[in-house]
Formats: sequence, structure tokens, C-alpha cells
Amino acid sequence: MPASAAINTPPDRIAQLIAKRPGRRALLRAVDEIGEAATSAELYEAVKCRHADIPRATFFRALRFLLENGVLRKAVLHGGECVYQRANDPRNILWVCDDCAKVSAFRSDEVSAALSQAARRRGMEASPVSVEVHFHCGCRWESVGERKEIRPG
Repeated sequence: MPASAAINTPPDRIAQLIAKRPGRRALLRAVDEIGEAATSAELYEAVKCRHADIPRATFFRALRFLLENGVLRKAVLHGGECVYQRANDPRNILWVCDDCAKVSAFRSDEVSAALSQAARRRGMEASPVSVEVHFHCGCRWESVGERKEIRPG
């Protein structure tokens, strides 16, 4: 859910609600420790390393709460798998390989600045940028032992 669609809860109240629940705190810690966009399975395993007793349902309730309140953002990959990262992460351009689902995150500062300028010229205000770029990283050629150079068109 984009931050613009988040439930209208003040940030200080969200911080209080996160602090009250160990599952929410553990999930945010896992997101920060992984440092890249991660699947729910990767996040759950990271949480389980520190909190072996956390039930899967508690984890998914925490994930839903953080998404609904604009703390995390979700990107749907080719094939339907989802990855999650902090909504305020400046690396909001996700490069996703359509073959192996490798995800690399890049800063969106330049894109955000350009969109903000274009919006201001039209009397609008741009929301934070969140982009997925799908590509082929070359993994499909590595698997058959030949690597082809991909040149910009």
C-alpha cells in the first residue's frame, strides 16, 4: 500500500503502537538488519532468529499493521511474490530480474526531484516515488554456460 493510501494515524501514535508490540518491533528490526527489499519468508526467518516463539499469525498481523500505516511498502514481483521495505527508504527504485527474481534497490533522489519539478510546474505536489524496473540480469544465460552482453538500445 503506498504511503499516500495509509490510514490517517499521526506518526507519534504509530510509534507508540509499534513500541507496545514486540512483534512489530521485531519485524522493523528485521527490515533494518536485512537492509534490502525482502520477502515475507525472509523477514519471518530473521524475526524467528531473535524471537523463536513468535507465531506466524502475529508476524503477519504486524506486517499488515506496518503496511496499512505507511511504515512499510510492498512491491509485487513478476510471478506474484511480494517484497517489503521501509516506506521512507530513499532506495525506492527496485530493479527486479524477471528470471531469477533478484532485487536490487537504488536511490530515487534524481527521479523524485524531476517529478517534483514537473508537478510544481502543473500546480501539483508529487508523492514519494516508488518504482519497479523489470529486467534480465543475465542469469538465464549463466545457467546454460553462455553469457550474452546486453547493450543499451
